Amino acid sequence: MRTELTKCGAKVIETGDSLEVFPSQLHGAEIETYNDHRMAMCFAILGLKVPGIKIKNPACVKKTFPNFFQKLAAAPPHGLGATILDASGRKLTHEELFAD
Repeated sequence: MRTELTKCGAKVIETGDSLEVFPSQLHGAEIETYNDHRMAMCFAILGLKVPGIKIKNPACVKKTFPNFFQKLAAAPPHGLGATILDASGRKLTHEELFAD
């Protein structure tokens, strides 16, 4: 978590099992998920406010929430209405957002 937050410009101090995160000017970065669904979901949420977040291996969410990105992109009240793009900048369709 510290490594990926730091990539986004966050000032983070790691002590044992805890992280202290300080107010920082955040920016987009390419995020490694380490095949951990929690990393993909966490940084996807950050990407709602910080432009330019690119998640490597977003399909790792299939472990616990395969339709996570579909829900994120669904219009309110069933989702957040997020626009999710592929690496080339193309908007992904509802079907493409399912992690299989």
